[in-house]
Amino acid sequence: MEKFRILIADDSEMIQELIRSVLDKLGNFDISEARDGKQALDIIEKGIKEGKPIQLGLLDWNMPNMTGIEVLNKVMVKENVSIPEFIMVTADREQKSVKEAFKAGAIDYIPKPFSAHMFQRKIEKYLAKKKSA
Repeated sequence: MEKFRILIADDSEMIQELIRSVLDKLGNFDISEARDGKQALDIIEKGIKEGKPIQLGLLDWNMPNMTGIEVLNKVMVKENVSIPEFIMVTADREQKSVKEAFKAGAIDYIPKPFSAHMFQRKIEKYLAKKKSA
């Protein structure tokens, strides 16, 4: 069985390590990491071209070179390709931003700071939905 492909896109090494450690506890995933939005978009596009698309993107809103919401907007307009699902991970808690993320196509929103336990519950909930679908 092929590994579930996840992209962690965050310019904070500490956040990437926290997310990676939770994912390592939950299963055997194929994890890609990006430190900025441009690199995240490149990883997503490469996966699509190679027929091994990212299945879940964890996007920080505020990243250098391209924001997470810009990445989301660029990917969601692609046609006839396997589009990843996205969870926004951000310190921006304004209701306007939450609405913008969902309108752009995000399936969930995780506010920073978050605990490993809270993040794990969110990901377990997501994975349970995927298995039952």
